Amino acid sequence: MEIFIEKQLISVGYSFILGLIFGASYDIIRMIHILSGTVSFSGGEKRVKKGKLPFLLFLLTDLIYMSAVSVVFSVFVYIVNYGDFRGYLLLGTVVGFVLYHFTLGRVVAYFLDLIARAIRAILRYTVAIPVGFLLRIIRKLAAPVYRYTIGILIGRLNEIRLCRRNRKYLRRTLDELSFDIKQ
Repeated sequence: MEIFIEKQLISVGYSFILGLIFGASYDIIRMIHILSGTVSFSGGEKRVKKGKLPFLLFLLTDLIYMSAVSVVFSVFVYIVNYGDFRGYLLLGTVVGFVLYHFTLGRVVAYFLDLIARAIRAILRYTVAIPVGFLLRIIRKLAAPVYRYTIGILIGRLNEIRLCRRNRKYLRRTLDELSFDIKQ
């Protein structure tokens, strides 16, 4: 089966567009990284937190992304080129991804970082600070109740435990003394 040059050029164009789509879809992964606080793009420079949890987050999200990309690319090759894998299709996809990543992707990453900071600030002022304030009030109100109920009970249980321990020590000591007296 012959493949005409026009068909090949159209396939390369489609693969380039697919690469751009892959680059744009990677911004979803970037948003997950930015919202989790493992990556920051402030000032156009990428800063990454070190540790096991950020590494596992990167690993898991990138593995899921690469699996999805490989499935979509395989379906794309099957539809566009009747299942015949050609190097220029992969090259066009990679060029489209790299072009998006190093041009528009950087701008999008910067704005995603700004949006994530705004979301964190909104959540801090609307959820974290009021909930923390309420928890401090509840703790201050519950402290006397705790002190006069559960605190007394725990103190009494500690006294009983100490008395039992002292009785065991006293019995052991008396047994040792009585053993010495018998000899």
